[in-house]
Amino acid sequence: MLTHGDITIRAVFTSREEVGIVYSATSYPQQHDTENTMTQSAGTESVVSGRCYCGASRITASQAPLAVAYCHCADCRRVTGAPVAVFAEFNEADIRFDPEEGPCVSISPGVSRHFCRECGSPLGNRFDYLPGRVYVAIGLLDQADDLAPNVHAHYGRRIRWLHIDDNLERFEESARNWFG
Repeated sequence: MLTHGDITIRAVFTSREEVGIVYSATSYPQQHDTENTMTQSAGTESVVSGRCYCGASRITASQAPLAVAYCHCADCRRVTGAPVAVFAEFNEADIRFDPEEGPCVSISPGVSRHFCRECGSPLGNRFDYLPGRVYVAIGLLDQADDLAPNVHAHYGRRIRWLHIDDNLERFEESARNWFG
């Protein structure tokens, strides 16, 4: 078992072949309440900052994310290489990529994913059905510790051995109606 602040992680063995990982937390921000965790300092242009793996691409946002979500879909797992992805939702006008958002790859209709030209880190995701929004993997952000998820999307597609023990709302498919 590993404990860090409010979060506890422990392995659960349900059989010799199956291992589960349980994440539990004692407190989470309420839906769309990330603004309480991010404050803008006087004279500072960005509230949220981050970078790609190699540092060639920088991310700055002038406002806190609108929401932070777990995504359990196979596409997001593949693009991040993780058993579950976590993305911060920003208004398009509030986020900046320097020197650029990077080349776009679009495998699924209506989904655009941008990557660092140097190291290939995923930078921003856009979905036609959520116009004006940009989704950034939480692991790229310097303030990741302060940005706890608010919701689970595509929970019905989760990897069965991963168990996240929280009280967040779970959508079996897309949470697109929850956002915005």
